Parts: sequence; C-alpha cells; structure tokens
Amino acid sequence: GMLTIVMIGCSTINEELETSKNYCPKCKSKSVAKIEYGLIDIGKISPDLQEKVRKKEVILGGCLVYPQKYHCNDCGHKW
Repeated sequence: GMLTIVMIGCSTINEELETSKNYCPKCKSKSVAKIEYGLIDIGKISPDLQEKVRKKEVILGGCLVYPQKYHCNDCGHKW
C-alpha cells in the first residue's frame, strides 16, 4: 500500500516510523533485531543473549557505538 504522511503539529507519522522498533522504516519488514554495542567475550555471553542472537532478535554491534539501535534482518537497513 501507499504510505500517507499526515502532518500533526510539528511531527509526522513518518518520523514515528523512523524510531519504531517494530518494523523497518525502509522495507516495512517486521524481522527487526536490536543492536547491542560493546566488546563481548563470546565465551561469556549469557544463555538468554545467546538465544536472542540465534533468533535474530539481537545482533552484536561491536566496540564502536553508532546511533543506530535497530537492524532489519531482511534488507539490512539500520536506524
């Protein structure tokens, strides 16, 4: 379908989509992972985090911290 932008005060629906973690603002996929930054010792990851990485709910972002918090598992877009 077509995305309709509705002006509400100073913000738009499109801006809300940009910050949504529920689906990708680029391709609208609902397969989205949270990016966890920081140096992680692979041998010491908690079982809970291991499971989230396996399910692609979380991806490991590495040492350098970027402003993007989410990653689309389908198109690779980060926001």
